[in-house]
Amino acid sequence: MTIKKDTISRRRFLALTSKTVCAGLLVGMPPLSQGIAAPRNAALIGYGQRGAGFWQQTILPHLADKIRLSYICDPDPAKQKLIHKAGPYRIVRHSHELMPNPDIDTLIIASPDNSHTPLIQNFISPKKQLLCELPLAISKPQYQQLSQRIKAGPNNIHPVLTKRLRPVWKRIRTLITQNVIGDVLAVDFHVYRSQTHAAQIFRNWQGQADVTGSWLIHE
Repeated sequence: MTIKKDTISRRRFLALTSKTVCAGLLVGMPPLSQGIAAPRNAALIGYGQRGAGFWQQTILPHLADKIRLSYICDPDPAKQKLIHKAGPYRIVRHSHELMPNPDIDTLIIASPDNSHTPLIQNFISPKKQLLCELPLAISKPQYQQLSQRIKAGPNNIHPVLTKRLRPVWKRIRTLITQNVIGDVLAVDFHVYRSQTHAAQIFRNWQGQADVTGSWLIHE
């Protein structure tokens, strides 16, 4: 990598990468960015790290003119208390309670991985936008079943890779493509997990093969 002299300081680079830039989330999602006069009513299923930390706290506040989070669904009483403290959301205990609701335009699926395929099959509709955390399926039978359902008719499904859409990674990509730090010849990206971090991950449902499939799906 060659750095252009006096182009940008290390302090400035770190400051830029820490800024939240969420407009890129709308790329590739025409229903969000075209022809919408009012925010879409959204329901979030799953209030764990991805649902609360990524969607409710990080992304959606910057998309308030496009998506309004109105419902949050989680069966855990402890999570429901956190939702109550987080804001004036309608708390739903089970996802089937959301199915007959015509007011919900967008459904964000951030629940455990083995629930993704059933939820997509229950809510799939050309009129309802589905934003689903990866993976969409955790096994070959689930994939085949979901693939047939998707091919059966029009739909509005958008798979979401959390890491790719995090503002800091999108900002780093922008800085690199715009040659802000110089002419980048190659990018080598590694994720290092400490023993403590890895242990925390595998203590929850992500360490259960019947819930999350294979770790290769995620990494």
